[in-house]
Amino acid sequence: MKSAAVQTLIRASAGTGKTHQLTSQYLRLVADGVEPDSILATTFTRKAAGEILDRILFRLADAAHCPKQSASLGQQLGLSPVTPTSFTHVLRKIMRMLHRVRIGTLDSFYIALAGSCSDELGLPPGWQICEETDDNALRREALDRLLDKHPDRVGELYSLLSKGEFKRSVEKEIEQAVANAYVLFRSSSPAAWTALTLPAPLSPADCETTIAKLRDLDLSRCGDKRIASTRDQDIERFLEQDFESFVRIGLAAKVLAGETKFQRGSIPPDAFKLYQKLLQHARYELLKPIAEQTAGTRDLLQLFHRELWSLKQARGGLRFDEVTLALVEATQKGTVPAETMAFRLDGAVDHLLLDEFQDTSLSQWRVIEPIARRIREAAADELRSFFCVGDVKQAIYGWRGGVAAIFERLAETFDSSAPIDLVESRRSSQAVIDAVNAVFSNLSRVDVGNKNCDGLIAWSKRFVQHTTCHKDRAGYVRLESGPEQTEAMDQQRHAHCEYVARRIQAIRDQAPGRTIGVLCRTHEFLARMIFELRRAGVEASEEGGNTLADSAAVEVILSLMTLADHPGHSAAWFHLRHSPLSKHLEASGEPAEFSSRLRRELGTRGFGPLVLEWANRLVDACDERERCRLQQLVEAAFDYPNADRLRAGDFVQWIRARQAPAPSSADVRVMTINGAKGLQFDITILPQLDGKLVGESPMFVAGRNASLDTTLICRWMDEGLRQLLDPSQQEAFDQWRCERVEESLSLLYVAMTRAIHALYMFVPGDRDRTDKQRWHQVLCDTLAYGKSRGDKQLLAEFGD
Repeated sequence: MKSAAVQTLIRASAGTGKTHQLTSQYLRLVADGVEPDSILATTFTRKAAGEILDRILFRLADAAHCPKQSASLGQQLGLSPVTPTSFTHVLRKIMRMLHRVRIGTLDSFYIALAGSCSDELGLPPGWQICEETDDNALRREALDRLLDKHPDRVGELYSLLSKGEFKRSVEKEIEQAVANAYVLFRSSSPAAWTALTLPAPLSPADCETTIAKLRDLDLSRCGDKRIASTRDQDIERFLEQDFESFVRIGLAAKVLAGETKFQRGSIPPDAFKLYQKLLQHARYELLKPIAEQTAGTRDLLQLFHRELWSLKQARGGLRFDEVTLALVEATQKGTVPAETMAFRLDGAVDHLLLDEFQDTSLSQWRVIEPIARRIREAAADELRSFFCVGDVKQAIYGWRGGVAAIFERLAETFDSSAPIDLVESRRSSQAVIDAVNAVFSNLSRVDVGNKNCDGLIAWSKRFVQHTTCHKDRAGYVRLESGPEQTEAMDQQRHAHCEYVARRIQAIRDQAPGRTIGVLCRTHEFLARMIFELRRAGVEASEEGGNTLADSAAVEVILSLMTLADHPGHSAAWFHLRHSPLSKHLEASGEPAEFSSRLRRELGTRGFGPLVLEWANRLVDACDERERCRLQQLVEAAFDYPNADRLRAGDFVQWIRARQAPAPSSADVRVMTINGAKGLQFDITILPQLDGKLVGESPMFVAGRNASLDTTLICRWMDEGLRQLLDPSQQEAFDQWRCERVEESLSLLYVAMTRAIHALYMFVPGDRDRTDKQRWHQVLCDTLAYGKSRGDKQLLAEFGD
């Protein structure tokens, strides 16, 4: 069997069979005689990687067993002639080398890569990936060291960052800077933090001269007497050094915008020029603190990084992104030649298969790019291949570092054939596809404010009308409003969730046995939805990844552990005395004595056995969900990675931070939209459509050049001050908003395309028509244009 391996880029819309395409390419290569250990196939999650391997093995097993399946697979792969025996040989080859098969996440590949050259990368001896709670503990310790070692310098930087207003503690200010900018600091050059350009300030003499000339101008003949009085007010603001008001209102604001009209008059040219000089000085005065704060934040993060990295070198605990950044630095410096890495990995990568590439981060791409370049530059007689599949319309992980622009640039970067567009759904009914087309083909009619238009336009350019191979499949789509919004916001949300829960109950009763996916945007809304579904008598599988601490039974055990660490913790003791465990405390004596006994048992038995013992004493008082949560707690206790520390307080913090879904066999599954990526449901419910298109503003904005390198980092500025920047630097802020709008639309697209047969969307009843920058505006303007969102009203429907 022979076929030509090619370099391929596939843009696969939702439900069009991208996994099928990737597994076909893998099978094609192995059938060509390629050794499995020379192929690297990566995807975004470990679950998806497992599904890819399963799909490969099952397809081969079916073809090896059945002549009909063999002929079908051979046709799909473009191989001829084929027999079951042919695929039996391929299956045996993969199974014999299963331990060398490279199908996983990029992170797992990078862990193996870094493990083979830790010394050259400067990683600590015996390093390992640590839990997030351990990393947070290291960060707190690094912060304490920073405050102890550099109190004066930290104080100076704190004053700079807080603009001299001491609104919160130094520790809180640094924690915020670390949380918002440390990853950006690690992945950017020092020059980017000082790239904000400042105009030259006017000297005091120049200021005085310019003000005098402006004051002496006769503005009585400018067509509006208010021009002269406004000029006088502008001068007062300038002299009082109220530069922010100076640039925001009056004649200066018009000049800054390049406008000469003011009220019913015009600003004369000589006044316009004088204002431009004053604006130059105002720009300097207003941008200088921003530039200093940006540079000061980097100085602070540099000090913090030294302390944190020192601790990490000593403790050996790293996070995935730190390993990736070490590899990026080594790649850029040529610290470890490609031949050396290939030797230590016991084999070079000659065939690269990338899945879900739209969610790849820039640092991840920097590491894998040399492999891709080596494939591109392969000689004509060398069998190497590059295969990439993704969909920018499904790029929903920008908040986690994903850069969808990398995928868009691949067609320009590599000498490949034209990208292949897959738009025929193999999942959804015609009604669902009609609704998807109606929304995303008509974004031009959506009114979400001018500042969000660029994102809408950019997203809509990528959308191609979808089709489906299931034209006869039964389907239905419904957009309806919930209760009219007449109450307080919290009460209204509860009323909306209660209404949607009752509707889900009715939908479930009408379609017994069908899988129903309830997809929420936030964990908070998900928790409320679960509560309302249970109140409505709907059994639901909770897959949103809430923490174990959402259980009353788990909280009792956590109080037990808290008391073990803090004998004087009266709240924990009170909780235990008024819980179902109280009867087991009668012979325990005082809290201090009981706490001491718990610590001794932890030392001799460990967390797992002790938690199991107390969970068994509590289980009879629990319902099914609470028992499930207790079981998960026991499993977590046995898996606790820091059991040797024996600090029960650390265990409590670890549990409170640990996400743990509560799956069940129920037909109704509740999860976040991000968690539903890659899944499908007979019926999809979207109950939370009041989310904003653009979330909270970041602490810093990063500007990138055409090569996607970070060239500018600037502290966040509002629109009024942003216009003081050079146009190229203003573009960084515009690009940030554009990307957030695109990501928000992608999240909506992912949510809608999970449906096989039916899709139900619930928007809130009309409350505030001026609040347009939300998902429900997109849906109402495209599916129910001109209709008002009344109380529990049908707004649009497709299918039957």
